[in-house]
Amino acid sequence: MTVPSVDCPKDFISWQGYCYFIENKDLSFFDAHENCNSKDSELVTITSQSQNRWLFELLRIYGLSRHHVWIGLHDIDIENTFQWLDGTPLTEGFFANSQPDNSREEEHCGMYWGDIGSEHWNDAPCSVKTKSICLWNHDRSNYLTYTRMICSYSYFVSRIFAYF
Repeated sequence: MTVPSVDCPKDFISWQGYCYFIENKDLSFFDAHENCNSKDSELVTITSQSQNRWLFELLRIYGLSRHHVWIGLHDIDIENTFQWLDGTPLTEGFFANSQPDNSREEEHCGMYWGDIGSEHWNDAPCSVKTKSICLWNHDRSNYLTYTRMICSYSYFVSRIFAYF
C-alpha cells in the first residue's frame, strides 16, 4: 500500500499522509482544541499502535517525552466512555496501567502521561495547562476553506440586498 504524499502547512510534520504540529505553549484541553482549530487542525486522534509510537518518538525528539501532552480524547459526555473530539469512539486505547482512573472525579481529558516517560496515556483534569499535538487533515482544510468561501459570499450577497 502506498501512502499518499501530502504537502503540510508550515511547521507541521508529515507522516503517513497526515500532518502533525507540536504545540509548545501550555494550554488547557479546551484552549489547545481552539488553538489547533486556528491552524485548520484538531487535537490529534490516534488510531493505531504504530501512530502512537511514532508520535511519542516525535515528542522525544522535541524533548517532550517527560511532559504531559494533550491528545483529542475525552469522556466528558459519558463517564469512562472515551471518544475523540470528532465524535469517533475510542476503539483501541494505550492507557497506562491503572488508567484511566478519574481521580477525584474530575479527570475527563486524555493526554500522553509525561510522569512515566512512555507512550502511555492518562486521563487528567481538562483545566491542566500543558503541551498538545494538532493533526491537520487535507480534506478538513479543504472543507473549512470551502465553508469560509460560502460564508463570505453569503455575507457579500446579503450586503448587496441590504441596499435595495
